[in-house]
Amino acid sequence: MWPTIIGKSTLPNYCSTTSMKSKQKHGFTLIEILIVVAILGLLAAIAIPNFVRARAEHIRRDCVGKLLRIEGAKLARGSGTNDGTVTLESLFPNEKPLQCLAGGTYTIGTVTVPVTCSITNGWAPHVIPPPTPAAK
Repeated sequence: MWPTIIGKSTLPNYCSTTSMKSKQKHGFTLIEILIVVAILGLLAAIAIPNFVRARAEHIRRDCVGKLLRIEGAKLARGSGTNDGTVTLESLFPNEKPLQCLAGGTYTIGTVTVPVTCSITNGWAPHVIPPPTPAAK
């Protein structure tokens, strides 16, 4: 048997619940929380500008697509008549009016004048790109 001193065992009590509770960690330290916040801040600093740029590029491409659609409808409608101005309502009578997502307005003009959007400044102007030369 294990030796006892005045009724108590000299064997250390490894299974005691009171000694286990006092050694357990509760929660996170301040340093751990600061490291997590710093990592999240770094990821946000990298991601947010890319999301803003991607959104602006989507809006620009949507507007250019609408400009090309209006230009094609205007050329198909006008086919040879250079007199008079065409309107969006006359080009697309059964659809809701086409609008630029950035809040710009479309200027249709005559058949010989290309369609333009009022958003022409900034790093992503809303203009119809020039035609690319055909490959030989």
